[in-house]
Amino acid sequence: MDEPDLWPPRPPQAPPAARFAPEAWILGALAEGVVVLSLDDLRFLYTNPAFDAMFGYAAGELLGQPVSRINAPGAGPPEETARAILDLLLGSGRWDGDVLSLRKDGSTFRTYNTATVHDLPGWGRVVVAIQRDVGSVRGAEAELRLRGVYVATLLDHFPFPAWMKDPQGRFLAANQALAEAAGMADPEMLLGMDDPGGLPADLAAHMRLGERRAIASARPTVRDCRVEQRGIVRWWEVFHSPIRLQDSTIGVLGFARDVSDRQAAAEALRERQRWLHAILDQLPVGVSLFDSQGHVVLDNASMRSFNDSDRIPSISRRQRPRWQARCADGTVLDPSQWPGARALRGESVRQGIEFEHRGSDGSLRTVLVSAVPFHAGEGPMAVAVAVAQDISERKLAEAALRESEQQLRIIADHHPDGIFHIDREHRILYLNAPTVHWLARVLGRPELRLDELRGRRVWEILGDTEMSLGYRHHSEQVMRSGRPDSVEESVLIDGVLRTRLILRTPVRDPAGEVVGLLGIARDISDRRQQELAHLQQLHEQRDALVREVHHRIKNHLQGVLGLLRLRIDRHPDLREPLAEVMAQIHAIAGVYGLSQGPAGTEADLLGIIGLVAQGAAAAVPLRFEPGVHPSMALREADAVPIALVINELLSNASKHLAEQDPERPVRITLHGDQQGLWVRVRNGPAWLPPEFDFASGRGLGTGLQLLRTLLPSQGARLSIRQEADEVLAELLLQEPVVRPR
Repeated sequence: MDEPDLWPPRPPQAPPAARFAPEAWILGALAEGVVVLSLDDLRFLYTNPAFDAMFGYAAGELLGQPVSRINAPGAGPPEETARAILDLLLGSGRWDGDVLSLRKDGSTFRTYNTATVHDLPGWGRVVVAIQRDVGSVRGAEAELRLRGVYVATLLDHFPFPAWMKDPQGRFLAANQALAEAAGMADPEMLLGMDDPGGLPADLAAHMRLGERRAIASARPTVRDCRVEQRGIVRWWEVFHSPIRLQDSTIGVLGFARDVSDRQAAAEALRERQRWLHAILDQLPVGVSLFDSQGHVVLDNASMRSFNDSDRIPSISRRQRPRWQARCADGTVLDPSQWPGARALRGESVRQGIEFEHRGSDGSLRTVLVSAVPFHAGEGPMAVAVAVAQDISERKLAEAALRESEQQLRIIADHHPDGIFHIDREHRILYLNAPTVHWLARVLGRPELRLDELRGRRVWEILGDTEMSLGYRHHSEQVMRSGRPDSVEESVLIDGVLRTRLILRTPVRDPAGEVVGLLGIARDISDRRQQELAHLQQLHEQRDALVREVHHRIKNHLQGVLGLLRLRIDRHPDLREPLAEVMAQIHAIAGVYGLSQGPAGTEADLLGIIGLVAQGAAAAVPLRFEPGVHPSMALREADAVPIALVINELLSNASKHLAEQDPERPVRITLHGDQQGLWVRVRNGPAWLPPEFDFASGRGLGTGLQLLRTLLPSQGARLSIRQEADEVLAELLLQEPVVRPR
């Protein structure tokens, strides 16, 4: 063959024998062809015997010739093939591949080459290439058989149908799964066939269509197809890839797999997505999902009313002017600090930022925007969720509330009563002006201001005093029980004892939990003084009444005794019958004669009750049961009122009996201990009126009204109630009315 003009021949050069003698013997024994080429011009510097025999040249015949001499013409000249391989070598230092090679006799075959670049002493930069014949019949048969085993093994281990066909559509290879799908026992039965009849018709049609498209386009194809067989619908994924040799398609590789489960899962996912879209569109807030580049992946109708762009506002030039947020100092917030931009950096903005948003129609709304990123495992942010809520009405309501609170604060500060509000931890949230003024007087600090008190606890202000301890106790009790309560508090201010009535009411959150309390304190010092004066006046009037009644009754009894004595003197025969009557009158007179003793003396309670019982015994049968109890002394000032009360109870018990029965006398019993004495008067049969209530004063006659007046204010308590067919009156006497002797 003629030499190309690009590389003119030069004299052969053989390596020095001393340097290459051992290497030449080793290289000569190899079955692969080995060559050494100059890196500068790609000319042969060395060829081993296997290489010379592979290309049909004599030993040393190729030395000095360009490597393009053994490259067969292809899509371009051999020189271009050599240059392309050289560029790859210079780029990476190694090249592997097969080329179409040319023998000396003009025949072609394919060789597989491995070329590397080296620095050889005395030779400079060279290319060492190892070549193997992979295209001759003799060299390819074993490899083709081996490849056939590989292909057959690969196909048979596919869990789904796989096959190879020639361009005419005939099976070249098939696996067991395809044979079973076609109703055949052995895949060898498919070889040479173009359309096995056992496959479902829809699947076979899609297989033929995919084969034609893969051959026509010279590119792989994949498609899902719906296959219905005996009323059962299945989905198959059919894949075809052309088998190319140089520039020709020599066959098609295909496989088909049942993807019904995947299709069902995909349909379920699509259904869930439809539900998700439907749910999101019903939400009253805007929701959007965006990727790491800020592109909106999913949003709902509410969010689209705020942002109709496919990108988040912080990176959308069209949307950005419609949003504005301000920092705490009033400056405009930079878009890089907006929730979406911060989420792209992996930050969470859960509390949200308020924006003024101007809609496309010019309307202005206040929108609260938050954003939260989601990461793919430990990696960077994958997606983020943004939520936008129109809070325009809430802001208006908050403004109205603030105005209302301001009005209430003005009213509270001008209210004469003290008002305070504390949280569950007893921290002061609010005090009106009268309360601050009261604390200032207690502490002796006229300059005290509310801002010095807000957030502090009362005991931190008043210290460990009885007043602060009582305040803490009552406040905690109200918050723990959840019920309002009132208590009187007295404190010495400027040398004057002041009394306040404090009403505490629990404050609850929307869930009903107690979160604090509201208190109202009213100064009742003047009212308390008036009440005490009124009570003192009543006490004095009572004493005067008792003394007057006592005096008049005693005089009347003395008059009656005089009349009885006169009657006995005139009628001596009446002495015996009237003697018993006079004894009873003497007993009653003895009771009223108690007040004539020396001031400060005490009376015997048991003796008084005995005298009263003796005086009442003549009206109806009466039984006095003294019982077992400590000896009690009755305060001299209360002797006559207590005697009158017991006398009235016995009189009523006798008067209101339904019928007199000697077997059921009126009974007066005593029972007591060191703490007090119970005087019980029981009669029956007898019934109280339906509306009777001694405690509230309903249904009382004149006698019982007077009896309520006679009772001492302290140390005496009377109750009257119905028990079966009897009426029980129970008088409890305690100190200071009585005391143990």
